[in-house]
Amino acid sequence: MDVIHGEEAGEMFEAHSHLYRQICNSMYSMALKSAVELGIPDIIHNHPHPTTLTQLVYALHIPHSKTNYVRRLMRLLVHSGFFSVTKVHDLEEEEGYILTPSSRLLKDDNPNPNLSPLLLMVLHPVMVTPFRLFGDWLRGNDITAFETAHGMSF
Repeated sequence: MDVIHGEEAGEMFEAHSHLYRQICNSMYSMALKSAVELGIPDIIHNHPHPTTLTQLVYALHIPHSKTNYVRRLMRLLVHSGFFSVTKVHDLEEEEGYILTPSSRLLKDDNPNPNLSPLLLMVLHPVMVTPFRLFGDWLRGNDITAFETAHGMSF
């Protein structure tokens, strides 16, 4: 294996970063879709203080055994800027989730346009599947990728 030095190493690092970001973008979208389907923005909004992980799991009616998976989901959503973490009380170390401007647009009672329906429509399998089959559509004879995916026109 060739060793990469200097400027070429920096370019390769940037290329890897770019590809990994693109590969992971769908995970961020699906995580956000899951949060909206579970009602997480509304749960956090309706809680009087920052919502702890324990409180969130309880409000979601999710088995305690899946707490770690909710933690991972929330960590991904915090990392992508849809939620934020803050201390629950000034004197305690416990942290809780709060909304960000982006997640406020996903609340049911949002005075601005609620973008949850758009998010759910765009990420619905009926809409996503044609993109997954785009290469098949290009090689085939169907008029649209939607037709390739679903056997009918949009």
